[in-house]
Amino acid sequence: MSGLLFHREPDRPAIEAFYPLLVESLFFPGEGAEGWLDMEGLESFRLVTRGDDLVAGMTVQRMGQWFGGRSVPTGGVRCVAVRPDARSGGVGLFMMRESLLELREAGFPLATLYPATQRLYRRAGYETAGSQIDWLFDTHRLEVRDRAIAVRRGGEDDYPLLAELYRGRASCSPGNMDRSTWMWRRTTHGGLKEEPRSVWLFEGPEGPEGYALTHTEGGWHQPGPIRLVVRDHVTLTRRASLRLLALLGDHRSVVDQVVIKDGPSLPLAHLMPQPVWSPPKTSSFWMLRIVDVEAALRGRGYPAGRSGRLELAVQDDVIEANRGRWTLEVADGAAEVRPGGSGAVTLDVRGLAALYAGFSTARELRSVGLVDGPEAGLDLATSLFSGPAPWMPDHF
Repeated sequence: MSGLLFHREPDRPAIEAFYPLLVESLFFPGEGAEGWLDMEGLESFRLVTRGDDLVAGMTVQRMGQWFGGRSVPTGGVRCVAVRPDARSGGVGLFMMRESLLELREAGFPLATLYPATQRLYRRAGYETAGSQIDWLFDTHRLEVRDRAIAVRRGGEDDYPLLAELYRGRASCSPGNMDRSTWMWRRTTHGGLKEEPRSVWLFEGPEGPEGYALTHTEGGWHQPGPIRLVVRDHVTLTRRASLRLLALLGDHRSVVDQVVIKDGPSLPLAHLMPQPVWSPPKTSSFWMLRIVDVEAALRGRGYPAGRSGRLELAVQDDVIEANRGRWTLEVADGAAEVRPGGSGAVTLDVRGLAALYAGFSTARELRSVGLVDGPEAGLDLATSLFSGPAPWMPDHF
């Protein structure tokens, strides 16, 4: 867009000037900029100027995201802000387009974000592709008492172990992040206040079988209920899951409610003698963008035992290199991708994102005009990309 410049490596003074824009646009706290900038990492900032005026900015954290048992590199997009007087003039779309082209050049096939608004991101080719759900429990109704294995209070020395346990679960959970150092710091210490979470390890006879990271919200000096938030948890065995539920119930004398961040299936519910959860406190939906069609299709894994040849025609209004026909051949959990083919299954890049994640079936996407094609092609597309519902415990 005329007069706009996208800055990939802004200097610190320029980044510091961005913080007041975040305060004005996204209601960031007015103090604490210096610590937050260093925590975010100066290399993550991208800014947009018009002449000498700073009109927009964002950060991009480079991570991975698990699909089909493989980690696909993704850019975690956050802190997207456009100055109020510069909105509705294409500045946001310009910034998103430039950031996507940069990610593609850097070898990142995907981009992921939590939207404050969907209109802008859909125009940039993102689509809803997964969820994060905060399940709310009445602590007094958590009646699990199984304490067959020990629970140990952990600390920073245990963080490498947490990462190992997390990877064992996340690699099998579509949409979970392959956490970077930045994301792990955010998971264990929170946001601007940098307050460490409580670490609980569930110790089996042969070693840890799970963990939980918790913190509290509210208190005696504040109105409303006191909540224990399970920010992150992994339980690899039944006894670890039971021990987690018993630990949460043991907080009943001081905690009114428990919030567990989990996916839509909530596996822990299978161990509760009766339904004890309220409707989810919040449901957040994240969006996915296919930045490089060929690399994204080749980079993820596919369900074992499923095979087939899918001939796609992709429409992408933002990234020209994605447009056109692609042939996807899947066998033995992996894929070969090459340009060409009949293009029998036609889809917008937004539809491809929802299909790729397993969030929507091809027939569902056809009903809203994002996919079309013969019945056999739609069924094959659904089969190749389907799996457990995509979700993540992380919010960024």
